[in-house]
Amino acid sequence: MRPAPGQAQAGFTLLETLIAVAILAGIAVVLVPAIRTAVRVEARTTSLVGGLEVNAAVEDLMREFLLRAYRPPRSDTSGRFSGSSTSIRFLTLATASQSPEPVSIAFDTGRLELTLPQLDGERRHSQTVLLADEVERVRFMYFGEAGDGRGPGWYEAWDFDAPPRLIALDVVAHDGSVQRIEVRLGGVAAFDCRFDSGQGICLGDIE
Repeated sequence: MRPAPGQAQAGFTLLETLIAVAILAGIAVVLVPAIRTAVRVEARTTSLVGGLEVNAAVEDLMREFLLRAYRPPRSDTSGRFSGSSTSIRFLTLATASQSPEPVSIAFDTGRLELTLPQLDGERRHSQTVLLADEVERVRFMYFGEAGDGRGPGWYEAWDFDAPPRLIALDVVAHDGSVQRIEVRLGGVAAFDCRFDSGQGICLGDIE
């Protein structure tokens, strides 16, 4: 049946269809690399955000427990602060208990873990919380007075009567990136120092 005079023919011709397909193919060629790039960027951003969230969680927990650290009497040597290059142990009032509880943060085989006591009914046991994994190495450093008359300074380990004033923790990931966390210990006198932005640490120049 022929269309009536003046009535446009419905549909596309073969030539018009081929032109449309060619245009769509050209658009796809342009957009596919851009889409792939956007996907990679989004994945990388998600990874970075996840890493920042983990690092922030580690720093928040350290600040919470260390700022509420308990300083026992000098006669109580078992409860005083002690630290090495890979771990720290101290008493804190930041747990659910009404009395000071021992807490430790330690690095072992690629994992940074927090250990704290937990009361299960009448039985007390230790609970371990994973702070960060896939860690290449860590390094704790301690700023304070060793009691030898030399004034405050930085130490790689701490086993003195008085607690340190400041604790610095370097967390080195497998990709070589380093995060520096610095936390002031609660219960110690206020202090000022010259801060080195290059190294990211307090140099210990007390004003």
